[in-house]
Amino acid sequence: MNSKTYCRLPFKQITVSPTGRMQICCVSEHNFTYKSDKRHINEFKNVDEWFHGNYMNNIRKSMLEGKPLKECAGCYKVEKNGIQSLRQWQNKTYPSNDPTKATLEGLNIKFGNKCNLKCKMCFPYASSELWKEWQELGWNLNDPHKGGSWKYYDSYYYEDYDWPRKKENFDKLKAMAKYCNWLHFTGGEPMINPKFLEYLKFCVDEDLAKNISLEVVTNCTKIHPKFLRLAKNFKHIQLRISIDGLGSTYDYIRYPGNYNIVEKNFMLYHEWFKENKPNDSLAYNFCLSIFNLHDLTNFIEKFSPLCLNESGAITNMWDPSFMLHTMLRKDYLEKEIQKLIQLDQNTNNILTKQTIWNILQELKKSDDVDNNERWKLLNEFVIKQDQLRKIHIKNYIPHLAKFFNY
Repeated sequence: MNSKTYCRLPFKQITVSPTGRMQICCVSEHNFTYKSDKRHINEFKNVDEWFHGNYMNNIRKSMLEGKPLKECAGCYKVEKNGIQSLRQWQNKTYPSNDPTKATLEGLNIKFGNKCNLKCKMCFPYASSELWKEWQELGWNLNDPHKGGSWKYYDSYYYEDYDWPRKKENFDKLKAMAKYCNWLHFTGGEPMINPKFLEYLKFCVDEDLAKNISLEVVTNCTKIHPKFLRLAKNFKHIQLRISIDGLGSTYDYIRYPGNYNIVEKNFMLYHEWFKENKPNDSLAYNFCLSIFNLHDLTNFIEKFSPLCLNESGAITNMWDPSFMLHTMLRKDYLEKEIQKLIQLDQNTNNILTKQTIWNILQELKKSDDVDNNERWKLLNEFVIKQDQLRKIHIKNYIPHLAKFFNY
């Protein structure tokens, strides 16, 4: 087994993308090493056909033989830049006694791209609101990421995001629940998606939930009472809340989100977990970018002590490359590193310390790329999007406004 190509995910899970396409994982590229007559959930009698079909068998065979795959180019790129990829994280976190055996353990489902936010670093494939906005900007015809890997494939504007509404598709996924030890849901935003709640209810009604670990990523803008009632029945819950800043920084990045509401909801989840699921996991996901480097230490200091049984995750953005925090001057970066070191010395909270230790290793890595072209792309992106939204970065993140040629 070659550690440079092997990944546990194709050996243990089925992934259904927002468009209903079957993928080897949630970040796989839409460049294919092997041909397949069927790639969409509409085309299969049951999704187990995908998991044990020729395409997936060839993928697993190549991984075991150490052959690189086109689908895995994203992880290879991240690793080349010295950042831990999803592939590496999965292999480390979920090792297998028999890594060569393909056994379905779970489902990774995105029930379409229905979302209520238009996050700066997101894209239409994962947000229905951005889908509308990008069309208004003409970016569906002229991709602002300039052909980067975020442009998953040319036709994603014309794909079927309503596939979950087809009863036969929903039934295919229900049929697989009895084989699962875990279920993973992201979006879009699961908490505003009726199909997400319907699937949880099915698992509870069929007495399956007691054997299933539930993993959910939410933007925390809304807490659905039905979710809290259903979640109690699952064996284990891992809830990860995506927050990328404090106050107006958050409001800018996760437009049109409201930081005060999200902070309040995080606290409500915190109290609910302590009362109902004290041994389960509540944590945050923070996507580090040029827009929020200044907030990093203060954010960790505030939210890490609120995590339960798991440390928060700080993820280095790597695509689009014109939003990387490394585009800022090195004195900006050094200032934040010193703040983190000071926080580490002043806190006794182990989850806070773990988060600091993890991110410090990443922050100390240098970026020697010429940033002139990236700044040009970022200026174009920010100005056009903000003008459409009738907002200005100076009213949200004043110290960054000087970098933009409004």
